[in-house]
Amino acid sequence: RHHFGDARTAITYEHLEQVMKTDNVTVQKGDILCVHTGLGQLIKDADGKLDASIKTACSVLDGYDKRLLEWIADSGIVAIAAASSWVCAPWVVDSRKTRSRS
Repeated sequence: RHHFGDARTAITYEHLEQVMKTDNVTVQKGDILCVHTGLGQLIKDADGKLDASIKTACSVLDGYDKRLLEWIADSGIVAIAAASSWVCAPWVVDSRKTRSRS
């Protein structure tokens, strides 16, 4: 959320690599990659008054980004944790269409 805000952004390998570099994050074999997308806070802030826009809020992984998928497979992480549909969501964001990129 800190890097991409609340708008739907398809996170590519390049995005993830830049965030990890900026935040001095290293990933090792056996790690669980925890991602703060901000969706949980948006839900909390809505105070029970959610509308359909919540379904397309916050960042998701670009499930069509081959380099990202290869990094996930090769990194040795055992899980990805996020409070959203963040985990490889090609059905949510189609990278072949124009979309928000920060």
